[in-house]
Amino acid sequence: MDVGSSPTTSTNKNGKMKDDYKFVKRVLENKDNKMIHYPAIKQLIKNFYLKWKRMDADPVTLMRYEYHLKSLLWYTFTTSKYTDQ
Repeated sequence: MDVGSSPTTSTNKNGKMKDDYKFVKRVLENKDNKMIHYPAIKQLIKNFYLKWKRMDADPVTLMRYEYHLKSLLWYTFTTSKYTDQ
């Protein structure tokens, strides 16, 4: 890529997908989350996946982000701090 050229479409798309991923991750890691928030956060992850699938994002990157978010969701809501709420 030349110094003065603009990034490719795929680079822009992956950058925006990463921004969306960081937003969902920030929601997941919110210290004020309670068990009642679980369905909404699960839907947010699904919405993230569907949005980027429709936009023909890189399937490997999308799968990695989705897997990581689902893993965080599981870990976040299976820790002991959520068992009594």
